[in-house]
Amino acid sequence: MIKILIKTIIISAISFSIIFFFIRSIKHDNIHGKIIYDKGIALPSDAIAIVQIIHSIGNIQKIIAQIQSKPTASIHFSFPITIDQLNNNKSYFLQAKIVVGDEIWFFHEEPIRVDTNRSGYMIHLNPVETLDNQENLITGHHWIAENIVNHQVLDNTDITLFIAQESNNVKNYKVSGSDGCNHYFTTALFNGKDNLVFKRPATTFKLCPDTIALQAAEFITMMQKVKKYQIKKTTLYFLDENFHYLAKFKTN
Repeated sequence: MIKILIKTIIISAISFSIIFFFIRSIKHDNIHGKIIYDKGIALPSDAIAIVQIIHSIGNIQKIIAQIQSKPTASIHFSFPITIDQLNNNKSYFLQAKIVVGDEIWFFHEEPIRVDTNRSGYMIHLNPVETLDNQENLITGHHWIAENIVNHQVLDNTDITLFIAQESNNVKNYKVSGSDGCNHYFTTALFNGKDNLVFKRPATTFKLCPDTIALQAAEFITMMQKVKKYQIKKTTLYFLDENFHYLAKFKTN
């Protein structure tokens, strides 16, 4: 009986050691993965696949690491960073895209949150619609924000955007909406098929709870960073000058 008990304890100890070693080895894996995109769309020779690890703090996005490579039939990436090197108290995201010059050809709709218990990722990229008159798709619709700089919009608050269809000769469009606390007003300037900038919005002066007021301030700050936009069916994405994801909106 004692021999059986000792044998059981030894087997349990060995099993625990193997499991511990396995978990520890996984935790020390480099952050890596594979990019999947539609290879039926021919890419120019100067196309570049970019994968980034981003640290997000409010409206500030800092690139922790970046990998660039020529798109091939199978795009694999591996960062010289292990998940145990990441701070558990901070938020990290993976962002990937394929660009040609200053144009995005493929991108991931939303950054992927890096899980400190997971090192491998599969990133599916979607082709960007490159219509010359994309402003006709963004104007005249009521857009509702779902995500702002990697943060979900607070419950029971609506952040909205409406760009009027009428414009003057220099393509300045009137913009209005709600930042979740106050109404705002500004103008939008389209320059090219996917370039967009907003003038600094003016807002009303209603007082709101601190969390809602902070979210509203982040939204207004985000609008001034917008340089590009992409539309996929009923979803609108704002990006900054470095193609970093800023916000996601939906419409009916």
